[in-house]
Amino acid sequence: MQMLFTFGQGVVVTISVAITALCIGLILGVLIYLGSTNRAAVIRWPTQAIALVLRGMPELLIIFAVYYGFSIILQSIFNSATFTSPFIAGSLALGLVFGAYSGQTFRAAFQAIDPGTISAAKALGLKAWDIFWYIRLPQAWRHALPGLSNLWLVLLKDTSLVSIIGLTDVMTRAELAASHTGLYFFYFLVAAAIYLVLTSFSELMIKQWQRKLDKPYKQQRQHNA
Repeated sequence: MQMLFTFGQGVVVTISVAITALCIGLILGVLIYLGSTNRAAVIRWPTQAIALVLRGMPELLIIFAVYYGFSIILQSIFNSATFTSPFIAGSLALGLVFGAYSGQTFRAAFQAIDPGTISAAKALGLKAWDIFWYIRLPQAWRHALPGLSNLWLVLLKDTSLVSIIGLTDVMTRAELAASHTGLYFFYFLVAAAIYLVLTSFSELMIKQWQRKLDKPYKQQRQHNA
């Protein structure tokens, strides 16, 4: 019972970090897509450079950079030993990585949109923001979901890296239990099983979501046929 409670707390932390990083990454991914495709070079080039750096750096290094970098900034502001919250640092770091990769996914998804729908919206006199929010984004979301689902599974497993900065997630709980009992193989096997359950459940939910998004388009194709 104690083991279930201990690992349960770790699961809550792991899922919380993953969801927070996902929200950050999705917003950042859209912004990176918009910035990297902007006509103004002063916006396009820095955005592409930032995304390239984030994709080229190891996730663990980004976590260290965010955690210790923000700690240095806080210490310089308050003139005292102030450290960044491991939860905030871990979520932000993983969100940056997710956003850098999801920007490429959104780019391919937006390019897959039928240009005819955009032309029809312009003919109706819709504003650029309305076209993006009500027409382009919903269609792009359907095309982006397979790629984003893969990134989510990677993100879910990468949350194990936040244990290195002191966040008590599943991996930290497994390490603590193993160090107290000496049963390293057993507790790390338990952690592996937890991650397997989380990723399997995620895949199941994503497939159901994808079928729901594809259903109207399949019905339309059947009606046209």
